[in-house]
Amino acid sequence: MKVIQGKDEQYWKEEYPIISKLVSTKEVLWLNPKHEGFQAGITKALLNKNDVNEAEKRLKRFAPYIAKAFPETRKLNGMIESPIVEIPSMQKHVETTYKMEFGGRFLLKCDSHLPISGSIKARGGIYEVLKHAE
Repeated sequence: MKVIQGKDEQYWKEEYPIISKLVSTKEVLWLNPKHEGFQAGITKALLNKNDVNEAEKRLKRFAPYIAKAFPETRKLNGMIESPIVEIPSMQKHVETTYKMEFGGRFLLKCDSHLPISGSIKARGGIYEVLKHAE
């Protein structure tokens, strides 16, 4: 029997019956019982629009340094942004699979191709270092 954070596998399956379905690879629909609408949730958020604006300004202040220290960011003037690419073959696959036509274009935000960091999580880490340094 596997142990997960001090509890064995059987405990988790009894506590959360959906786990048995997941393990057996059965199709599952899980609806978050703690889901709430935007208006209710935003009042509990730890960050606000001012925090976002401050972060944007900080990243712009550091952009010249980043462009100099990391040449791969020079195309974007020192901003660490994910490339966005069109994915027409995915759009065609979805339209064929669901026998529906979608207007517009399917786009993929390639966080895996972020300059310097290679991941959106690492970009957050870089931001924290900049904030601390400032």
